[in-house]
Amino acid sequence: MGFSTSCGRMLVRDNAIANSTAQGILLNNVQGPITITDNTIQQNALEGIALNNTQGQVDLLLARNQILNNGSAATDGDGVRLEFRNSASGNATIINNTIANNSGAGGLADGVDIRLFDAATGTFNLADNAITGNQLNGIAIDLEGTAQGTFNASRNTIANNQLNGVAILESNNAQGQFNFDANTISGNQLKGFQAIFADSSRGTVNLTNSNITGNQDDGVFLQTSDQAQAIATVLNNSITNNGNYGIF
Repeated sequence: MGFSTSCGRMLVRDNAIANSTAQGILLNNVQGPITITDNTIQQNALEGIALNNTQGQVDLLLARNQILNNGSAATDGDGVRLEFRNSASGNATIINNTIANNSGAGGLADGVDIRLFDAATGTFNLADNAITGNQLNGIAIDLEGTAQGTFNASRNTIANNQLNGVAILESNNAQGQFNFDANTISGNQLKGFQAIFADSSRGTVNLTNSNITGNQDDGVFLQTSDQAQAIATVLNNSITNNGNYGIF
């Protein structure tokens, strides 16, 4: 394992973290401010960075990291995986990172994977990242139980991932707001942007000012089922040359 901690108030900067037999960085039930900047995290057997919180509040900053080619021995093997359960809450800012070519043995490696379960809550800001060539989705967001989250993504390049560029899934009684502005979502091997709301979940999607092009299936896919409700605004985007529908 490259680095593992359950403490709070931590700075990890200017390290080369490589070839670990587990995660590059593993954070368990951390609280307070956690800053991870200017590191190269590559070729670790499990996730590049993984956070698992079941309690407390964490403020996480990931900035200017190179997170590459992790996950070779993992079921998932995400570049970055943030998971909150029970009553845990968090704020995470992911900015100016390169998250690329992460690939797991189980075929489930996302570039960034954010999961809120039970009654967890959080606010997540992703800006100016290059999220490319990952084995599954570029960005995956999963809300279950009564979890509540706000997700803001702007000026990211989300390209050439092997499933969807962005994949949002809400179920049970979860509630989320998803604001995606001025992103480039291109060349992904399934959908560019996908949001699915099931059960009795509630969601708001604002997809604006983005370039969604050359994805192999739909450019934008929005779906509700059961008693789920969603409000979607798709405004001022360029949605071109996708393999199936532009918007479905």
